[in-house]
Amino acid sequence: MMLRLILILTLPIAARFITGDSTGFFYIADNQHVIRKIDSTGKEWFRYSDITNGSIQSIDASNPFKTLIFYRQQQVIQILDNNFGLVNTIQLRKNNMLNVMAVARASDNNIWLYDALDMSIKKINDFGKPVSVGADVFQLTGHIPQVSFMKEENHKLFVCDTTLGVLVFDEYLNYERTIPMPSVNRLQVVNQSLLHVKGNTLIQYDLLSRIEKRDSMLLNQPVQSAFLVKRFLIAQEENQVSLYRILP
Repeated sequence: MMLRLILILTLPIAARFITGDSTGFFYIADNQHVIRKIDSTGKEWFRYSDITNGSIQSIDASNPFKTLIFYRQQQVIQILDNNFGLVNTIQLRKNNMLNVMAVARASDNNIWLYDALDMSIKKINDFGKPVSVGADVFQLTGHIPQVSFMKEENHKLFVCDTTLGVLVFDEYLNYERTIPMPSVNRLQVVNQSLLHVKGNTLIQYDLLSRIEKRDSMLLNQPVQSAFLVKRFLIAQEENQVSLYRILP
């Protein structure tokens, strides 16, 4: 099928990471360590930059009042409020977490993380203190994980392993299954579907039926990643970010 889109605007930003939140805002992290918060018209509301922590690995705006910024090289998590004011900085190495590869906001407002040093998923609070140590991913899968991304939605934790696929856990870190989607290094969860892009194709995996649906997209150029918020789609393209409206 064809996903019908109308281009709203294109921003000349070489993006490193894009995402969105439930209130309709989009977040764009560029290669110069700058994060912009824009609305569906392209208006920039807030901007944040911290050059001391290196490249931005990911942004989790599941709770837009406590947005997580993860700097993997420096093993630092920053928490921003909805106006992009800095709330707290977590130095993971000071808390004996030395090789964290991915982080995600938990539904209880704590923070999930995957530590490659002991190949386990852990939960900490907003001050970096341990809440729980759970799944030993190697023990569960018999495989050395290559974790690139994590996301909790609907009380399920989805962990992208670029060699195995998407590992699914419940909110208590009970392992449920692995969805065979290798090479997926980032995804979005919408209702009961996992969304990711490949080229100019939006791929939706239905968690209930376990059926995959593919929609072609007529875009400016091949897409590196995309994120849907309501009836809008933001696309990370080469050296630019484009915002589209999704037609019925």
